[in-house]
Amino acid sequence: MNTRPIAGHSIASSLTRAVDHTFYLTALLRSGMIRPTAPAQLGRAASAVQRYGMLGGSIGVTAARFPGRPR
Repeated sequence: MNTRPIAGHSIASSLTRAVDHTFYLTALLRSGMIRPTAPAQLGRAASAVQRYGMLGGSIGVTAARFPGRPR
């Protein structure tokens, strides 16, 4: 059985993946989920994730992104 990938197939799948990632990144940017953030906010967000894990740190990430909102 020949297990070598077909050259055109790997290029096509890589191109499809790149197009998909570009689409998703654009959607995240337009929705405001990804935006420029101050280094201090990134540090507080990373600290919360490191301390409490992904699920528990999500509250800390939100607090770091929006510090003036009620908790």
